[in-house]
Amino acid sequence: MEEKNVVECCTHGTRYPAYVCQHLNLQMPVGFNEPFTSDPGVTYANDELNAWCDACDEVLTEAGEWNDKSEAFAKIRLVCDTCFFEMKKLNQECPASLIRMEITQLIASLPNSHQAAFCALNCEKMLPSIARFDEEEKRPARDVFERSIAAIYIFSVSPSHSLEEYIALKEEVESLWPDLDETTNSFASYAFDAFGAMVEALNFVLSGETIHAANCSAAPLDTVDMYIQEVGEDEAPAARAELEAFIQASPFMIRENKRQAVLLEELAKMPIINSENLALLKSLNEQDMLVEFSVL
Repeated sequence: MEEKNVVECCTHGTRYPAYVCQHLNLQMPVGFNEPFTSDPGVTYANDELNAWCDACDEVLTEAGEWNDKSEAFAKIRLVCDTCFFEMKKLNQECPASLIRMEITQLIASLPNSHQAAFCALNCEKMLPSIARFDEEEKRPARDVFERSIAAIYIFSVSPSHSLEEYIALKEEVESLWPDLDETTNSFASYAFDAFGAMVEALNFVLSGETIHAANCSAAPLDTVDMYIQEVGEDEAPAARAELEAFIQASPFMIRENKRQAVLLEELAKMPIINSENLALLKSLNEQDMLVEFSVL
């Protein structure tokens, strides 16, 4: 290799250089765009390899060219060509386009028992929002939340379970749902999303309509969206198209989309929901926090 066209990679040693946006460097599926179709079997020694994620592509399309704004959003990173093709392979195996539009279709393809389990997992993921909200409340909601999650898990194992309990739980949950116009609780908006997820989960149990399971899965994404804008307020662009790209490119949003996609993929493999399968799903669900309340 000619020294002027090489880079030292801590993983792959001396390799040829490539350039990627900061979001591809997260090693998660975020879409993969390049000026020409590259081939891992070909050597590119003249700084030809470069790629960017779908969010960066939206900003680039709006700008019409690489300029100060699009380059600031992309924050190009130097990597080696082997890392480059590993990123490309990852995004071909799990394209970013799958992550939201197809999630509802994936939910709808599952039996009711599996959809119920997915609802319970999403509500359980949002339990920290309720716990944080409870710290400033006289009527804590965590107890009814945990009882509701447990009941929905039971339904996922035995869908013929009596519905009377779920009607009572829904009424109890709704009685604690915060009024954003009246509450002074600084975490009410996060709790509001969690209550919304739980009501939709219970509505699914009572009706069997997939729209409620899909709405339940949207609630964690709404929470992450709100968190990104709150934490990154100083960095978030004002224009709506750029703001949406900023949100979708956040590691928190990427992680949440991936969590849901992984759970749905595992659910699709399961012929039934039982205690063993639930244990696996819960272990996957517990790997990361939805948001980090400690920085708020």
